[in-house]
Amino acid sequence: MGRVAVRSLNRLPRGIYWLSLVNGKNLRISCNFSSAIEQYLGEVVAAPMSSLNRGEPFSPHTHTQRKMTMSKMKSKLMLAGVLVACAFGEMALSLAWANGNGATKTTQSVVDFATKSIVRGESTLTRTDNGITMHLTATGVEPGAYTGWIPIFGPSGPIVAGRVAGHVVGEGGELTFTAHLKEGEIISGHPMIPSGSLTDARGQDIGMVVRYHGPADPGRIYEQTHTFEPGVATDFLFTRHDAP
Repeated sequence: MGRVAVRSLNRLPRGIYWLSLVNGKNLRISCNFSSAIEQYLGEVVAAPMSSLNRGEPFSPHTHTQRKMTMSKMKSKLMLAGVLVACAFGEMALSLAWANGNGATKTTQSVVDFATKSIVRGESTLTRTDNGITMHLTATGVEPGAYTGWIPIFGPSGPIVAGRVAGHVVGEGGELTFTAHLKEGEIISGHPMIPSGSLTDARGQDIGMVVRYHGPADPGRIYEQTHTFEPGVATDFLFTRHDAP
């Protein structure tokens, strides 16, 4: 990984850190530290970033202040590096965990729900011994609010279904949903299919239905992205991954 230039670093509740990079990108990182370290990090995060990170003139009022501020600024930059390493380390550990569990991945087309014949995108499903990850992308969709629902199929149709994702798509028309589901984790919210859980990540057939809730309504954003909205929303896209 190349050099990471950090513009600002802020600490949020519950061990969440927000890094704004010089290239305009942002990183939201979760790292678990002891309470004593957290207290020190609170002081470090409060220190200014500007001089060391961007090469601006540095002129504190006194030599002592300069040394203390420089120390905290250096600590802050080191913390930023640790957090970035933590983020990439978690990613690497996740990959190692998946590979250690013999993860399998399948790819399927995302099609229109009505006819199942018009390809609008692609989905991948990764299975491990303990759960699944569904990633779906579609392009050229109407701006507005969408929800993602996972049905888990049995021999005669869906036996369990629930909402797993939802957000507003802008003018670019690109829809992306990613959902993680562990064995035993309850999904719910479908008015016609029972709530329930994934019981066999390797052996069950898994789908995703994308529902369109219309143009984003500021007064109904939560309902449009978190509920089924029967009579308002419509089934729009579908993908299915049968067990290998």
